[in-house]
Amino acid sequence: MTWPVVTSWYGPQRGARLRTEYSARFYGLDRLPFIPFGELPRDGTRKLGAVAAFIGDRAAAWIDDEIYDDATTWADQREAPTPLIRTAGSIGMTQQHYEQLKRFASDVAADGELSE
Repeated sequence: MTWPVVTSWYGPQRGARLRTEYSARFYGLDRLPFIPFGELPRDGTRKLGAVAAFIGDRAAAWIDDEIYDDATTWADQREAPTPLIRTAGSIGMTQQHYEQLKRFASDVAADGELSE
């Protein structure tokens, strides 16, 4: 089963990929998907287009320190569950965020919405 969580890092792609792999190991998860970003817009939730394209119509949680009203509107309009978890860039994920993700993954698995 695929863990329905998307992490997104912007910066040198090799470093971003390593941070994603480290995060997965740190939280005891299978490998997390990595979304490469091309040129990002200057306004709004800059990663929204890339994340939306990657997620498609699947259920997914999005954890990021740059989530704004446009992403909230997008998530609210989707049929699939899409919680947005905004972190503080200087702190990152907390135990509370981790607990939110565990509940979300459990709910999605119970509903049979995880992709194989």
